[in-house]
Amino acid sequence: LLDSPPRVLAGLPVSIEGGGAGIVSFWDGVSKGWRVNDAGGDSSVTLPEAKLQSKRIQAHHILGLLPSAPKEPRVVAALNELHELGALSHENTPSVIGAAC
Repeated sequence: LLDSPPRVLAGLPVSIEGGGAGIVSFWDGVSKGWRVNDAGGDSSVTLPEAKLQSKRIQAHHILGLLPSAPKEPRVVAALNELHELGALSHENTPSVIGAAC
């Protein structure tokens, strides 16, 4: 933990410099980079943080990080409630009200 970078990327989507995309798994301290799984989850590679660009984070990415992630119908219902309350925009990103909460 002491040699890990200050930014947390684990579990979040990224674009890879030179093309490609994936989901970050964990900080690989031995290789000094982030372990990234490809979109299909078939392979992984360790890359330095400089080669990764964060993608727009949506609600389902955050909910997927929970220890027992909710099923899809519950996620849809929760997103609908947040839209009705004005906490999410039409792109499932936080509105000013949602960010203030």
